[in-house]
Amino acid sequence: MRCAVYFNHYNTLGHSTRVLGLIRAIRRYIPNSQIVIFESGKTPSVLPLKQYARVYPVPYSIGQKGLAIEENMGLYGAMITSPRMQNMLLTRQAFMFKILKKFQPDVFITEHFPLGKEFWTFELPPLLERINKELPCKIVGSVGYLNAMDTTHAHVKAYYDRILVHAPKVFALKHVRKIPQPMAHNLACVLRDFKKQVVFTGFLLDKPKPGAGGPSLYPKGNFKKNIFVSRGGGIVCDEILVAAIQAAERHKDWFFLICCGPATSVKDLAAYERMAQGLTNVRVIRALAVKDFDRAMADADVCVSMGGYNTVLKLMYFQKRAVVVPFYTDEQRWRAELVLEYLPAVVVPDKEVSAGKLSWAMTKALFAPRPRKKIPAAWFDGGTVTARELQCL
Repeated sequence: MRCAVYFNHYNTLGHSTRVLGLIRAIRRYIPNSQIVIFESGKTPSVLPLKQYARVYPVPYSIGQKGLAIEENMGLYGAMITSPRMQNMLLTRQAFMFKILKKFQPDVFITEHFPLGKEFWTFELPPLLERINKELPCKIVGSVGYLNAMDTTHAHVKAYYDRILVHAPKVFALKHVRKIPQPMAHNLACVLRDFKKQVVFTGFLLDKPKPGAGGPSLYPKGNFKKNIFVSRGGGIVCDEILVAAIQAAERHKDWFFLICCGPATSVKDLAAYERMAQGLTNVRVIRALAVKDFDRAMADADVCVSMGGYNTVLKLMYFQKRAVVVPFYTDEQRWRAELVLEYLPAVVVPDKEVSAGKLSWAMTKALFAPRPRKKIPAAWFDGGTVTARELQCL
């Protein structure tokens, strides 16, 4: 099978890591598969996409001092009126279509669209229209959670053969009742009218194994508890890192591994390192490769993180005791609420983060009883289900 994937690393690691899981699943479960990726925004080096696919950086990178940043381009479907912007978009579309025509994919996959955060409404429909007319391939959407704008129904109807939602159905649908209007109505119409196209695959991850991949990242024997702190791939919620360093002063017998994230600047990293100076129970690092991140989480007694898709699904896979600090987005808050149903976890609102509150939450998570609800193993079969759906097209 020949697969082409469009995705954009805009500002978080969540959906970019999901792309890595997607292409790994294709390579693992579909024999002799070939993959090309259109990299619409510069991807962090911690994601080894080039090990699994041919990666083509698209001209005028969006979100990396490119289209979206340079002239405040509307990411949510706003009309692009600048002639210069129009020329950039035409150049990008021509670049991708030339490669697609030569590659002749069996499947063209759009990540984070059309049921995600339709960031790329301004760019994808013209490309999808041309693919529909000139290439004999199926078109598939790949999303981690549900969202629907005014244009979503029309896009699914016009272009898509499948929408793969990489979450268990019960998990993905549970927050739908909280979605505000008119988004809730838009989503309900899509789920009603395209039942056959929308498939809930389960979580998409490369099933990491606890303790696998090398020695522990924590010191041996010197500390009673290991605490892993991560704020994900962006640069928001600086309070988590600062509060964790301050909390470490109160818990000298706990070791804190604090991962600032790949988007952290050299200047900010140096500032966090200065805060931790003299604390022998703290290690501050900028970023971890995926397998090292998994190992750090698996070996921790408590994990402190935000409420992103990939972090939460790994917390659930490893069944960790956790402190979840959902960022201001509704989607992270809903996900954090669901975590409480399945894990011994504490949720701390991002506006309430402090050394004292974090210290209290970590202690509570350490001794919290495990919820009665069990996490089904099938929830983590997203890779095999995804491969099966692609092969059935």
